[in-house]
Amino acid sequence: MNRLHLRPNLTLLATIAALLLLASSPCIAQETTSTFSGRVVDVEGNPVAGLSLTIQPTKLINGHAVTIKSVSIPSSAIHKTDDEGRFLITEVMPGPVQLIGLSPMLQQSQKNYEILSMKIGKMTFYPTVPSHDKGIKFAIEPGTHLENVTITVRPRTRYRGKVVSKEGIPLRNTEIQLNEQREYKTVRSQMTDSATHFHTKMEFPTRTDLDGYFVRNVDEPDFEAALYTVSVKCQGLSATSEFTLKSGEQREELAFTLGGTRMAMRGQIVFKDGTPLPNARFKFKMHGDSLDKNSPHPPSRRPVTDDEGYFIEYLYQPGSYIASVEYQGLLTMEKFTVKDGKEREELIFTLNDTPIFDMMGMMAPTVPNSLGVWVGAPNGHSYKSIRCNSWQDAQTKVRKEGAQLVSINDRAEQEWLVEQFGFLPYWIGLTYSVKAGKWKWSNGEPVTYTNWAESQPEHIDAESYGSMNGDLRGQWRVLRLLGAGMSGKDSPRAAILETNSFPP
Repeated sequence: MNRLHLRPNLTLLATIAALLLLASSPCIAQETTSTFSGRVVDVEGNPVAGLSLTIQPTKLINGHAVTIKSVSIPSSAIHKTDDEGRFLITEVMPGPVQLIGLSPMLQQSQKNYEILSMKIGKMTFYPTVPSHDKGIKFAIEPGTHLENVTITVRPRTRYRGKVVSKEGIPLRNTEIQLNEQREYKTVRSQMTDSATHFHTKMEFPTRTDLDGYFVRNVDEPDFEAALYTVSVKCQGLSATSEFTLKSGEQREELAFTLGGTRMAMRGQIVFKDGTPLPNARFKFKMHGDSLDKNSPHPPSRRPVTDDEGYFIEYLYQPGSYIASVEYQGLLTMEKFTVKDGKEREELIFTLNDTPIFDMMGMMAPTVPNSLGVWVGAPNGHSYKSIRCNSWQDAQTKVRKEGAQLVSINDRAEQEWLVEQFGFLPYWIGLTYSVKAGKWKWSNGEPVTYTNWAESQPEHIDAESYGSMNGDLRGQWRVLRLLGAGMSGKDSPRAAILETNSFPP
């Protein structure tokens, strides 16, 4: 007789004991995987076709089942229900698992469901947290074959809208901003015959599909009905729709036709010496001037500059604004005014050279403004910090200086560098030798001291180099070059040089 071990949580000992007595098909001792088959129905018992199900391996941490993301799920472990709602999942890994329904991420026209229960024999199991992606957690023994399982689902509450221009052209594969306000009341209590009213406001980015549609799934407690006011914003234009939504209802074909007058602010980020900040991700925040109470307050976000350090911020209301740019501990703010229908061009954000915040968001002490100046150290060497756009740019400037990227040989040198040059991320002379299979300094010195951050080094290959993290201890991390000496939008824009003597 097969033994099945289902465990929604660690407290259901009686349930587990009962399930150990359930019989399925004869167990074959040498089998290591299991099968799982049955039928998916809605709350009225009708079959649900086209729903993809899978069994994910999990592991128990402090009594909670956590998905193991590093384990790949074979295609045979994913099955879509047929016209009668039937499914068969094979090659189920034994041990703690969870049953989930996969969301149709690429085809937003498909319905999305949440799992309500799983019935095996006379026993019914429920999700620990009722949500579409949490599923039902349990454990299964090797070689167990579960048959005639009944899974009950219901459509997720959602609304689906199509975004088009005023000419009727769909905005395909475009990032949009949703502003959602809703007023709803929960299901009436049988004891008090009363309902509780709620008001919520949310703002978040999303993306349209290839037909211009977006889908918003609502994961809220059951409610009788909700009044929604949804605004779609995109590149300075907007559209608003108001509608009602019941619990379990799926509103389709909402229309959002963008209109209004486009307003924008175009800015360029430069360092104090006028060097642009190209292809870099930075933190941008903008709010209305205190003198202009009616101006909006967009949320903080992390845009990316173009090849010449420019970025564009679209506005949805004229007024006076204060904008701040923060990049790797350097901060600058600008105040500007935008009139109705006018586009403000060439606003320049000049980063200071003294770090205001470290990478952890903590206030940093003032450090000497020694950018571009050789500084002598107690060990007899000289050091200088420079600006650079990439690792390759740092190498070019190093050669012109007749110096080398810094080699850090002990803790005292590491602490002195942080104290002298602050908490910015810096390129250092640490490189990985594929032939030797180890790290080395660019001047040929062996690595006798390391200051790796937690979980580092990782993702090492032929184009791996070391950098200082920009934290309080100057810890190191690995960066991989993508091409032309670049290492991504968050790579250091500064480097530390070193010579063995005091330069003139």
